[in-house]
Amino acid sequence: MTDMRFASIGGQSNYAQAGKAVARDAEKALDVTRKNSVDFGGLAQAGMEVRSKEKIAATKAGAYVKRAEIAADKTEKLHAAKMKGAKAGVMRKAGGLIALGVGGLAEKSEKRDYSLYDKKIADMKTKNDADRATMAGIDTSGKKVETPALAANTGGTGASGASTTAASATPLEGARKELADAIAGPESGSWGYEAFNQGGAAGGTKVLGKSGSHKDIYGTSLSDMTLGQIFHKQNTKQRGMSLDEHYRSGGLHAVGRYQFIGPTLQDEVSKMGLSHDTKFTPQVQDDIFFSHIKRVGNISPWVGPSVNYGQGKKDHLNSLISQI
Repeated sequence: MTDMRFASIGGQSNYAQAGKAVARDAEKALDVTRKNSVDFGGLAQAGMEVRSKEKIAATKAGAYVKRAEIAADKTEKLHAAKMKGAKAGVMRKAGGLIALGVGGLAEKSEKRDYSLYDKKIADMKTKNDADRATMAGIDTSGKKVETPALAANTGGTGASGASTTAASATPLEGARKELADAIAGPESGSWGYEAFNQGGAAGGTKVLGKSGSHKDIYGTSLSDMTLGQIFHKQNTKQRGMSLDEHYRSGGLHAVGRYQFIGPTLQDEVSKMGLSHDTKFTPQVQDDIFFSHIKRVGNISPWVGPSVNYGQGKKDHLNSLISQI
């Protein structure tokens, strides 16, 4: 009995010591574990810090990229605006040169604008066509009209726009009347024996200065003037007058029903032996006309008939000369 009791007491003491030893060992083990195990708290904290820095870096990077995009877009727009302005400047320059009629000088990369130039060419062509049609006795619809044209060696321009109804109001008959009326129609028109102009150009196809009925414009009838007076007014250049003085003084170029110019009229009068005191009456005008056309032998000196008539009619008129 005694042994069991003492043994029991001794065992309890050993158990306590063993327990303490176990506790110490556990504490050491825990300490070792703490020292050697993963620090999850630290890792979590570090992860949070990394993610925070990543977000900050991403934000900064995004802001930088955005600023770069804005700058690039601004640069691109500025460049585009400059190019547009340069293009507009080039086109304005080209357009200005075109308006002056010297063509466009735009850059090779730019399309040249010839619209103004083309319009000017078209307008000029239209005008030229109209002028040619008028001289040929054709109106804008293509219909033949009796428009007094221009005389070459004999006159210059006739009475533009006048009709030929009064041109036949002469005492002439037969072949003489037919021939005289055919020449006078496109030369003097309805102004007939009073027709005049102050100048001609372009081979006798353009009127210079005044033209029309001398009696209506100046109040003096050509048929009341002497040949000497008419020569005096036709010889203004020989008298030293300028063209402007010729116009202002009432100078004459082509005169009468058959639109004789100075040199031709004066030469024919001299060949006929007419006095300078002879009045330029309708009868005298007819006589001078027949004298000249018989001597020349054809109607070619008169531009009006040469322009307006076909070859068949011109041949017929030339055949009448032998009958007068």
